[in-house]
Amino acid sequence: MTTHDNYAQALLHLTYLLIWSDSEISGDEIYYLDKIKESEGISNAVFDQFNNSVIGKTGREIYQSGIKMINDCSLELKIRAFVKLFQLANADGVFHVKEVRLLLYATKLADLDFESIMAEVKKEIR
Repeated sequence: MTTHDNYAQALLHLTYLLIWSDSEISGDEIYYLDKIKESEGISNAVFDQFNNSVIGKTGREIYQSGIKMINDCSLELKIRAFVKLFQLANADGVFHVKEVRLLLYATKLADLDFESIMAEVKKEIR
């Protein structure tokens, strides 16, 4: 798997969990997922591969796979992925407690500094 494909798979795994974490999928979240796919150059083939890989897996298994893959990424790609995830969590205008919890635990397991990620999120807003 290429570095980009690994990054894309990690991002998709964590995105999937984030979208489903509050048990409510909004049109804004789906729209933002499409924007992520476009901005990150995620092909339909990679997206289909991801969809096939999660069939029959538990949330825990998907989470573990996503964390393993994100930890194989460079620091720059990790931060980039988490910026996208934080933006997605706010796509519907509401940070649900379960979304925040997922992001905080994943940030910790990816050995990232929360403040650094938030600084990057703020840069993207400007």
